[in-house]
Amino acid sequence: VLLRLYKDDFLELLSQPVLNWVDGKAAAELIKKGAKWLDVRYGIEFQQSRLPNAINMPLHELRERMDELSKNEHYICYCNSGRRSSAAAYTMAKEGIKVSVLHGGLYELLTPVRKAS
Repeated sequence: VLLRLYKDDFLELLSQPVLNWVDGKAAAELIKKGAKWLDVRYGIEFQQSRLPNAINMPLHELRERMDELSKNEHYICYCNSGRRSSAAAYTMAKEGIKVSVLHGGLYELLTPVRKAS
């Protein structure tokens, strides 16, 4: 199957930001260097569990509250699975904010690794 894109569409795809995915270990290193956790889950989810010193900015509020984020900071977005945080990171990156996404979200970070017996 062959697909064709118009030149303008192709150039737009090339100019879109690429997401920077990080695992838990890399995220912890970035936090030590001054990065900030950005929890993009709903407020109720944030109240039930969160990472230390995390900022809560639910995905559905992100565009309206973007001015609260600094372009001089590095943020690590997270949610439960990585889906909402990847959408948030894409939006932030388009605005020139330095951002990474926690791969697998809280589920992967907080789930113990099972070793094969």
